Amino acid sequence: MQRGIRAICRLTRKKDKKATLICNQQFFYSSGNNNNNFFEERCEPIYKIENIPDDSNIHVAECVEKNKVGKDLYQLKFLTAKHHKKSTNFNFIPGQWIDMFIPSRKTVGGFSLTSTPAELPYFNLAIQKTPHPPTLWLAENCQVGDVVSVQAGGNFFWDKTFEKNKILLVAGGIGINPLYSMLSEVINLLERDECSPIDPPKVSLLYTVKSVDSALFLKEVADLASWYPDYIHITLKFTEESLNNNQKDIMKHLLMMGEENVNLTILESRLGNSDFKSAINFLKFEDEEEQNMKINNDNKNIVCYICGPPTFVDYYENILQDNFDVSDTRVERWW
Repeated sequence: MQRGIRAICRLTRKKDKKATLICNQQFFYSSGNNNNNFFEERCEPIYKIENIPDDSNIHVAECVEKNKVGKDLYQLKFLTAKHHKKSTNFNFIPGQWIDMFIPSRKTVGGFSLTSTPAELPYFNLAIQKTPHPPTLWLAENCQVGDVVSVQAGGNFFWDKTFEKNKILLVAGGIGINPLYSMLSEVINLLERDECSPIDPPKVSLLYTVKSVDSALFLKEVADLASWYPDYIHITLKFTEESLNNNQKDIMKHLLMMGEENVNLTILESRLGNSDFKSAINFLKFEDEEEQNMKINNDNKNIVCYICGPPTFVDYYENILQDNFDVSDTRVERWW
């Protein structure tokens, strides 16, 4: 069942710059059609905002920053307000998505968060412009100061409470978003010394995109591989070989970083078995000697997250399970 929102609201600001919502007639909508048509226009009102049940997790958020960062790519930052009934703060687990209810739009948007809970009350999104109404609104119409309502959810996440802390991340295109949130959370734990010194988390990221212009967080993930060589292994794959001058400069910089760091691999090709083997070996072994002795030759302690288009996810999920015996594989498909 798809949900949507129609709202008439405005913001007032206090001296501390925090957003305070004043609502006049805010309604939430639910489609009565179960055919999962995301563009369903027929909706009926359920309740006004003052009558939302106390156990609701819906919060108001204001756009405070918006930047175009690539071809049809945008990054947005939102400031969340306390829950209007419970006075609780908006919260989420790294890797989760939000339902976004947009004024004047009946279609609910679903977007993975790219930030971590440490950055709250702010959260970040990265979107690629598509005809999907909520995404199109964020790309073309959303401006700093606009207000939406959000709630977090989903079972695609990782945090320090997980038993498995050897993490394989596989991203296709915009599928990097939730995985970047998880990767950033691992870095937060390392920097705060909240990890076991005997068994700290390790991350291997396999990230494939068409071109530099269609990629997100390139510099960020390349830097992480340089700063945390014992914990982070990055493989970047670009499937289109034709680059303009600006893209060539970026690629040259990344390749130079790759030459200086054995844990950063950058190639113009598609992900293959050798990439998965290298990524998994990094998670399992401390050094080449241990690898050659085939100590810890078991993948049961590895958890894998795959996010991208459906065909991408299905293909690489099968490779991991059939060729590498990584049984704990969690997937999220984006269109």
